[in-house]
Amino acid sequence: MLPHQGKEPHEVQGVEPLTVRMINSVMKKCEVKPKFHETFAGDGCASEFGYRQRVLLLFQNLDGVDVCLFCMYVQEYGKDCAAPNTNVVYLSYLDSVKYFRPEIPCAMGPNVSLRTFVYHQLLIGYLDFVKRMGYEQMYIWACPPMQVRALQHTRALTSGLGSRPDILSLLLSHALVSACPRNEMPHAREA
Repeated sequence: MLPHQGKEPHEVQGVEPLTVRMINSVMKKCEVKPKFHETFAGDGCASEFGYRQRVLLLFQNLDGVDVCLFCMYVQEYGKDCAAPNTNVVYLSYLDSVKYFRPEIPCAMGPNVSLRTFVYHQLLIGYLDFVKRMGYEQMYIWACPPMQVRALQHTRALTSGLGSRPDILSLLLSHALVSACPRNEMPHAREA
């Protein structure tokens, strides 16, 4: 029996199939604005920074249709990138909608939904991936500007979007401590 709900494993509702897709992984360049570069060129500021953009989506098959539930854009500046972006990852966009099924608490307790647990595991998995790739820092830019058309610009009325402090707290408490011992993870900093 599961300790939190007093149910046998066969009594717990199953999850519809989930698929994680990397729909974009391309090399790009961030060109420094001329005035900014002119001002800081004496300090060794590069005129451009090369990076890899990745876009990860989570889909769930609901009633025979793949529905996008979670989206994450990242920019990975590698070891060959000039300072201050050497081995730095920017989480530049993070969004989700509340269509995940089933809507039940996870085994961590009644206040943690299965949806939240799955989304946190995606973030923790990505942090482990970039740690293994040699990245040392991560900056979080989780709220898109209002002028940009968001991928999931319409959402269910019951949908919630975590605040940057909530996301930072997750990364610090789960990813940096339990998933990666001895503080070997990139530093999570709120930008």
